[in-house]
Amino acid sequence: LDGGCGRTIVHRYDMLSGPIYPCSVGLNGIDPQGNVKHQLRATASGTLEIRLVYNGKSTNVTLQGSMYVPGITYTLVAERDLGEAGVDVSKRNAEKNLFFEKQGQIIWKYEIARADHGGLYVFEDYMKDSDRKPRFVWDRVESVLFADRARRKASPPGKASHQSHILCTK
Repeated sequence: LDGGCGRTIVHRYDMLSGPIYPCSVGLNGIDPQGNVKHQLRATASGTLEIRLVYNGKSTNVTLQGSMYVPGITYTLVAERDLGEAGVDVSKRNAEKNLFFEKQGQIIWKYEIARADHGGLYVFEDYMKDSDRKPRFVWDRVESVLFADRARRKASPPGKASHQSHILCTK
């Protein structure tokens, strides 16, 4: 599965944090016969925060530009996004071991034959939902700003116009 730009794909909308933008991005997938399929569509993009644990030490990694795709079962992390987040990925021992390193320190290690999961590396994300940064849904704010602008343009010069306000709780 590929978002056309090699981005991380999340399976739960509530995993995204920071500014959330609506999108409509078709995803390319290859079926068992080798045919390219366009059956899934990303509907939002934002930031995915993950927490990796290695030798009792946890490290948070922030992946920008992650996309939410309704209907998938697992989150698919793009190696490219890890690199952009400062995580170096290295494969050793005939790809039986995979290491994530940040600033020269190992932050995660995979030690099982990759063939056990259909050629994918599986890792646990220890980030609790309550620890994720709050979502900031831009399209809601944008719609209020556009409505306010339209009201100001419609009101006579020198007259106060009705304006909306957004309550920020965090």
